[in-house]
Amino acid sequence: MDQTYMLAFDVAGLALIVSLLIIHTSAYRIKSTSNLIYRLFLWISFAHGVMDIVTALTIRHSENVNDNLNMLLNIAFQVLAFLTAYLGKAYISSCIDWHTRVGDIIDITILLIYLVVLIINSFTGIMFVFEDHEYITGPLFLFPYFITLLYLLHGGAILFSQRRRFKFYQWIMNLAYVVVPILFGIVQLFNRQILLTFFSGTLSALFMLFSLETADYRKYMDTIEQLERARDAEISANKAKSEFLARMSHEIRTPINGILGMNSIIMKESKDASILDYSENIDSAGKSLLALINDILDLSKIESGKMELVIADYKLATVVSDSYHMVAMRANDKALSFNVEVNPNLPSVLSGDEVRVRQIISNLLNNAIKYTKEGSVRLSVDGEAAPADESTVNLKIAVEDSGVGIKAEDKEKIFESFTRLDQVKNRYEEGSGLGLKIVSYFVNQMGGTIDVESEYGEGSTFTVTIPQKIVDNTPIGEFRVSNVGERAQKKDRTSPFTAPDARILVVDDIALNLKVVCGYLKNTKIKIDTVNSGEMCLTRIYDNKYDVIYLDHMMPEMSGLECFDRIKSADDHLNVDTPIIIMTANAIVGAREQYLELGFDDYLSKPLGAEDMYRSLIKFLPEEKVIFEEEKEDKSKEADAMPAEGEAPYAWLERLDFLDTAKAVSECLDDKDMYLEILKTYVQENRMEDLQKNFGMENWKDYAIIVHGLKSSSRTIGATELGELAYTLEIAAKEEDLGTLRGNHGRLMMTYGKLMERIATALRMRG
Repeated sequence: MDQTYMLAFDVAGLALIVSLLIIHTSAYRIKSTSNLIYRLFLWISFAHGVMDIVTALTIRHSENVNDNLNMLLNIAFQVLAFLTAYLGKAYISSCIDWHTRVGDIIDITILLIYLVVLIINSFTGIMFVFEDHEYITGPLFLFPYFITLLYLLHGGAILFSQRRRFKFYQWIMNLAYVVVPILFGIVQLFNRQILLTFFSGTLSALFMLFSLETADYRKYMDTIEQLERARDAEISANKAKSEFLARMSHEIRTPINGILGMNSIIMKESKDASILDYSENIDSAGKSLLALINDILDLSKIESGKMELVIADYKLATVVSDSYHMVAMRANDKALSFNVEVNPNLPSVLSGDEVRVRQIISNLLNNAIKYTKEGSVRLSVDGEAAPADESTVNLKIAVEDSGVGIKAEDKEKIFESFTRLDQVKNRYEEGSGLGLKIVSYFVNQMGGTIDVESEYGEGSTFTVTIPQKIVDNTPIGEFRVSNVGERAQKKDRTSPFTAPDARILVVDDIALNLKVVCGYLKNTKIKIDTVNSGEMCLTRIYDNKYDVIYLDHMMPEMSGLECFDRIKSADDHLNVDTPIIIMTANAIVGAREQYLELGFDDYLSKPLGAEDMYRSLIKFLPEEKVIFEEEKEDKSKEADAMPAEGEAPYAWLERLDFLDTAKAVSECLDDKDMYLEILKTYVQENRMEDLQKNFGMENWKDYAIIVHGLKSSSRTIGATELGELAYTLEIAAKEEDLGTLRGNHGRLMMTYGKLMERIATALRMRG
């Protein structure tokens, strides 16, 4: 028997379902529960529509289709029709978060009844059956329509009970969701050749999209937009805070560097023992203060918990003595008795983070002196061999004071950030409240412990125990603060050396930076080749064998990283095993580790210092090529022997009052001729045209590289303001922050141009 069905509505329904799937998948990306149910509803509806068409065709041509196959296909169609109706009702429930025990019982009852009837139909044909290739309907043929009607009515009941939760247009759409399928179902009952039930389901899906899904999606999108605005505000606030801390860091470091620079001149030129002793104290305290500022103001380290330890050998006596001298003046000003006790049997040389150990001791001592008005402060250093490792000593540092003490209920608070106890009593004491928090962090990083014993009004004792590797087990001996052997000598400065047989390559696109390196190393007799691009570097490595290669990071056309990769990927040149050291102003948290992971042998932060270069060369040059001089001519004597008018050739420096010449000349090893050459190079290397060109073309990549170089060279000559402005624009160019770029480029060009003009005028007047 040939039964013909009109498939036009099914095809139209499939087209509509596919369109809804595309829209929902591409635009509705928030996977809430209701969102996922709706998408599943669309996919099941799609499968239902496909199966509707397939079964219509197999019934139409049943004489060519096996009866059992036809039976299975129609059962699958009935199951998909049931799932479509169920998911439609489930979607409505999820949208309004409506769940009741009665509703669940109704759903389970309908499901069980349907399954039972479907199973019975397989054996009895109570709904439909295929016999001799003929489709025969049974007495319960309308049962699937009845089940669909139940789910529609259930969904309608839910919508009606929650009608106050919807807007008017939503209520009309929801009403259509119930009414339209019922009307279409009635039409199909009277004309079974027209397949309308699937098409009515697709219309319901469309109504759901506009009445429930779009509203639900908008609600989620509104929430996300609010969260994104809050996130952007937080990011902006954090950025502002980081920029503030970075600027404060610079503003604090600049005067300290000036103090240390002038102090280094005193240490070099003075021969008075007491003045040298004072200078040593200034040098030790200043450098420790710089280290402390670097750690505290490095926001990313503090907030991310990535304050790395730098392990190296150190002399315990030096660390204890430095810590003592950093705070001794404050104790003396308060007329406190300040005593140091060190176990003479402790190992003399240990391995650990010297800066952090010193900071732990000085923070504890500072705290003790701060909160002790009268009486004493005592530092004791002891230790014992670690039970599980004889090569490790558990260093025990205890600081005892007779100060205000700590209340029992406050002991748990003292290691929190920005916490100061007994605010009324201690309101005049300075400090941020970070000291003990930092100590606690360092101790934990080292795998140690910190304990506190205190009696309110009587004083406190802080005890830190940290494991340190033993390098030299020779006893430290009797420790005397007034005459520490390690300190009586000059601090461990880089020994003067020459290396006439050594050859190095320095790669930097800034000529001034190349001149600085050559100036630093002119007395070492090292053969120095300089090139200003990665391409030239790749040529030189085939021409000469170098002992060390210094490679700048940010260069135009070919960056230092790309150049490094090409050096390492080739194995036919003369420098396959040559150490390569990256030079960069990228001094962010973890930069050193990142460069070392990339394969560089070491990392130098710009602006370069002479001692950094010396240490680097001593570390990487072949030992047989380095000649240490046990004695050198005392240049200070030479300077003293010069007549007073000998300074006349450098009177032009006084006209450079717009530059921090004291710091710049100090960085040039007090070599004024070297500084003069650097200034000449700075003027000759005018980048104003390149800056304006790249700004006009909005070529921010090259613009960032140029201002990066300008930042470094300006800081080298002492043009601090221009260096900071260039740094701001470098960051803006990397982030393509057009507001900052357009708002500050003109100021940069004006400042840069005026500076070049004033330097050129001063150089011309010099003659």
